[in-house]
Amino acid sequence: MNTFLAAVSLGAALALCFHSPQARAWGGQGHRLVARVADVQLTPQAHAEVERLLAGEPDPTLAGIASWADELRGNDQDLGKRTARWHYVNLGEHDCAYDPPRDCPNGDCVIEALKAQATLLADRSQPLAARRQALKFVVHLVGDIHQPMHAGYARDKGGNEFQLQFGGKGTNLHSLWDSGMVNGLGLSDDAYLGRLLALPRDRKSVV
Repeated sequence: MNTFLAAVSLGAALALCFHSPQARAWGGQGHRLVARVADVQLTPQAHAEVERLLAGEPDPTLAGIASWADELRGNDQDLGKRTARWHYVNLGEHDCAYDPPRDCPNGDCVIEALKAQATLLADRSQPLAARRQALKFVVHLVGDIHQPMHAGYARDKGGNEFQLQFGGKGTNLHSLWDSGMVNGLGLSDDAYLGRLLALPRDRKSVV
């Protein structure tokens, strides 16, 4: 599974480095795109392991489980509440310098949660159900950690309290990154994915 984890991380990093409107959203579509960019880079062995772990899921693909962790509050309120802080880390007030005791007490932030879930996923001695859940968290948290507002300022709640206008409508900075820009273009997942995969791997920005 190390190859799988590398592919997921690379997929998210590529989506961030493209630095284009179609890559700046981590709502449902943004998470699916991160997962699909990673999926096309899996080795056959890693892909087979993903299929084994996700067998029986309603949509047994990386994209199909990419938003699972955001849906927990409606489907599993206890787990959703316990893992709510796993989706972000507050670094802005400290020049983005990460200090675990200060910024991630008890491991409750996206950085430490991702490490822990990746370790669990890679441990083949763990029960299949535990590794399946870890895979769901890994795919989602890799997307979250590459969304700038998930590693921002505590004082504005990751941009949620920073109000602005976009497309003639009121919104906030976090929502704009999560879904506003990507939804505004109105492209399908396949269309976005085609654009992303067509970009040069070493290109840092897109006009």
